[in-house]
Amino acid sequence: MEDTAIGFMSTEPVSQNQTKVRWGISGVIPYPTNIMLPMLKMDQMIGNDLQKGLENLKEKME
Repeated sequence: MEDTAIGFMSTEPVSQNQTKVRWGISGVIPYPTNIMLPMLKMDQMIGNDLQKGLENLKEKME
């Protein structure tokens, strides 16, 4: 599946040793993909990429 979207990650300090990370994507999903979205299991499709991004962020922030 090919798509163009805007993604973001922001950080907010919670305590000296904790940081809150917000992650999101903004884009348009065209028909008929939009009606199939609940069946696509996006967690599984992008989960590994998100995890890698969080690991990279943690390394840079430490």
